[in-house]
Amino acid sequence: MEKLIATVFLIGSSIAITNAQTMENTMDLEKLIMKAYHTDQENRTIVERLLLDKSTPQDSLKKYAVQLKKSDMVNQKVVLPILDKYIAREVKLSDSSLNAAYYIVQHASKEDQEKYSNFVGKLFKKQVIDKNEYTRFVDRVLIKNCKAQVYLKQAYMDADVKDIYPFPLRANAKEIAKNNNLLEELEKEIDIKTKSFPAEYAPVFVVDDEFVVFGHIKKKEEQRNVPVSDVEISYGGKVLAKSNKNGFYSFKIIKSAAASDILFTKGSIYTNKNLDSTDKDWQMVDVLF
Repeated sequence: MEKLIATVFLIGSSIAITNAQTMENTMDLEKLIMKAYHTDQENRTIVERLLLDKSTPQDSLKKYAVQLKKSDMVNQKVVLPILDKYIAREVKLSDSSLNAAYYIVQHASKEDQEKYSNFVGKLFKKQVIDKNEYTRFVDRVLIKNCKAQVYLKQAYMDADVKDIYPFPLRANAKEIAKNNNLLEELEKEIDIKTKSFPAEYAPVFVVDDEFVVFGHIKKKEEQRNVPVSDVEISYGGKVLAKSNKNGFYSFKIIKSAAASDILFTKGSIYTNKNLDSTDKDWQMVDVLF
């Protein structure tokens, strides 16, 4: 009887120790995730502030962009293996840690974002991440594959002229959003961006056989690139667009008919650029004129 009591006591002690170790391990892992998250957010706050400040030197922007990329890679090396263990049910993580880990995935490579897309979808269903976080992720994955976005969360900023352009939007975006109970979220974004963006930057809707081409035309001047306006952009023998004061242009073509290069002309100066519409909805073509 005494042996039985001793055995039960040992088993109980072993379970208690295992639970304590698991709790300690979880706390350590969550500390690592939260540290990476805070670094991620602090770095992005700095870069966003620099981008909005028109007096920021171009060299500073490029320097911080490189630093941000390196920091993201460090964060990913720490957090993604922890997520792999969580997905394999080898460790437990709190909802707050999972939400923080989402931001590391959000800024990871295209391959890693695709790898964890189901995981992010589950976080949304469990309400660990909100509508804004989920729709931003969905659109980011689409944009990285040169596909039209669905929720209008992604825009491109040209670092030289600090010019913002929303990436193209799927023509059936509202139908998709409605099926996912996110129509209100999309309509809000459309309303905001339609009102806040000038006509040439208005969100462009594309159907399956359409292809959007956009970008900036600039010239080298001392240590920086400056926009070139009034450059005619021709395709298939027709002038389809002209660069504005920020050097920005955009136009749509029929994807299945894409066959020739784009021609950029201003006076006697011209240059050609190739198009690649294979498995894509858009292509960004910047030109140094």
